[in-house]
Amino acid sequence: MNNLLLVIDLQSNFVNDFTKTIPNKVRMLLESKRFDNVVFTKFLNDKNSQFYNVLNYKGCIEEWDREQGIVKLLSNKSDGCYVYFDLYNVVTITNVQATKTTNSVTLTVTIDAGENSVATYYFSIDGGRSYEESTSPNYTFSELTPNTT
Repeated sequence: MNNLLLVIDLQSNFVNDFTKTIPNKVRMLLESKRFDNVVFTKFLNDKNSQFYNVLNYKGCIEEWDREQGIVKLLSNKSDGCYVYFDLYNVVTITNVQATKTTNSVTLTVTIDAGENSVATYYFSIDGGRSYEESTSPNYTFSELTPNTT
């Protein structure tokens, strides 16, 4: 079965208080290796667009260079049209400790947060098919079958 991860316009200008957790979620999906194909799209603006002429948005101006056969970025990198992953050191999990009881397991994650704090942790016991969210680096899976390994 072919699985596709489609990431649409994950650029700095589109990351705000409501969407700031999305880059880490996408990174987790990428690292899960559950997808056979990954496609990223990027918003491109030009001087003939409605964004430029009606909304007066001058960022992400790009144009086709026919001689070189490439798209050239005409605006500067600070206008936020770069792909979000380009600039940040990511969170690195440095250790996961499991504390077991007869019918539960508590996971404690130690991280190097890079340049961003961690807002949400995602814990899974089914190979990533589902996740439990936590704002803490600790999570307890309880009511497990006794002596689950």
